[in-house]
Amino acid sequence: MRDLRVLFVCTGNTCRSPMAAELLRQKLKAQGVEGLKVLSAGTAAVPAAPASTQAAQVMADAGLDLDRHRAQQVTAALLRSAELVLTMTRAQRGWLLSEFDVPRLAQKTFVLKRYAFEGLNEGEQVDICDPLGWGVECYRRTAQELEAALTAALPRLKR
Repeated sequence: MRDLRVLFVCTGNTCRSPMAAELLRQKLKAQGVEGLKVLSAGTAAVPAAPASTQAAQVMADAGLDLDRHRAQQVTAALLRSAELVLTMTRAQRGWLLSEFDVPRLAQKTFVLKRYAFEGLNEGEQVDICDPLGWGVECYRRTAQELEAALTAALPRLKR
């Protein structure tokens, strides 16, 4: 039986989605959760681009490694293979739904913070800002935001 797949999607697949994927892998490992494969991709990725220097630095400061990460463009095949797709923004979710004709895509695609914090109101901030082009402190804040969302989502992911 194959692993269940979670796919994180951001824009370039060099900051938010690889950070989210690595943070989730760490959480799953720490809790002994097996059978869940974590992937990431971007809506406008430059294939094979490494993680941004700042993302790699922030993850290294947390004891995590993005050195082997290489960006990939989101594809219909990746979306079909995932049981759950988590985007960083509402716009990314909307783009996926408008660009890809994949069965059940709308039912399995969520903005990460809306998935994690099920009680969020429509007016509340659900997008995780792109730190690209900002300093390392912005990346740290993004990592903290991802950490909080993933901690909240973990019980739901484990089901």
